[in-house]
Amino acid sequence: MRMRPPTRKDLRRARRVWLVIFIALLMGTACARAGSTAPSQREEQAGEPAAVRDLASIGTLQDRFEEDSGKVRLILLISPT
Repeated sequence: MRMRPPTRKDLRRARRVWLVIFIALLMGTACARAGSTAPSQREEQAGEPAAVRDLASIGTLQDRFEEDSGKVRLILLISPT
């Protein structure tokens, strides 16, 4: 039985699969590193509640970002459209 050469559709599908695998590995690595802080740091961070902040300007975002230097940060941009 002779195999057919891959089509463009096959190549696009393969690229998507590899991209998903790459992103999953990248996220897994980031999550593993985020949990690997020293015990003393974990104890200090355990009492800090996470909060969602409503920012009115980019300057406020920059100030908050610089304040939390060395910590894991998550920035969500949510648009109603």
